[in-house]
Amino acid sequence: MKVIMMWVLTLMLSAGAAIAGEPDNFAVKSDECGKKVESIEKNLLKLELKNISVTETINHLKGQKKGVIRDFFLWYFLVRGNKTAFKIAEAEAELRQTKDDYFTYSALVLEEHNRKFRECLKEKCPDAEAVFAQRRVWSDKVINFKGVFELDVNYSLTAGEKQDSQDDVREYYEKKLMQAEQRLIILSDETLILSDARKAGIKVDDAQTAYIKNKMKEMVKIKKKLENTAALKNRR
Repeated sequence: MKVIMMWVLTLMLSAGAAIAGEPDNFAVKSDECGKKVESIEKNLLKLELKNISVTETINHLKGQKKGVIRDFFLWYFLVRGNKTAFKIAEAEAELRQTKDDYFTYSALVLEEHNRKFRECLKEKCPDAEAVFAQRRVWSDKVINFKGVFELDVNYSLTAGEKQDSQDDVREYYEKKLMQAEQRLIILSDETLILSDARKAGIKVDDAQTAYIKNKMKEMVKIKKKLENTAALKNRR
């Protein structure tokens, strides 16, 4: 439990959440981040389509005979292309951060639902099955968050000779390792919850249990691979 609480504290700090925040507030924050993710993705799609159009125009102009008008428009669309590319990079960075925040708040809500379910089982409350179903919604949100839960690690990063470069690469892998450990805690807790539910006579999907076990195996492999990266092996 201490490990879980330390992990929760880390999540709260990483999301900029107030330590005294209420669980209901985390759910609201999760919903806000989810909507923001959708908004950023729509904007990113527009920017990418715009970038394609600008790139096609630039390539067309490059194939034309040089002249004052052609050169002016080529310069104009090159500038537009650079601005659009910069906006895309900004949007991608914002999307990554917002997805991380969405995951964080959702994980905090899941932790609270897990606590409520355990208390319900302990007190033998009559609505344990309903409480279990409510937490399943948040469990699915967290564990099935495509592109975030899996970490999407770039194992090909290579540090330069300068210390700053080496530190950047090491910090990247250290962050990914911490995230892998966090996800293993989530999966381990999920396994225990499913086991407790089954023991209490609540119907548990066997396919879901197998899915969680496979997720754990995959995350263990990711964790070991991260630990064996040159950047982490050579930590001072």
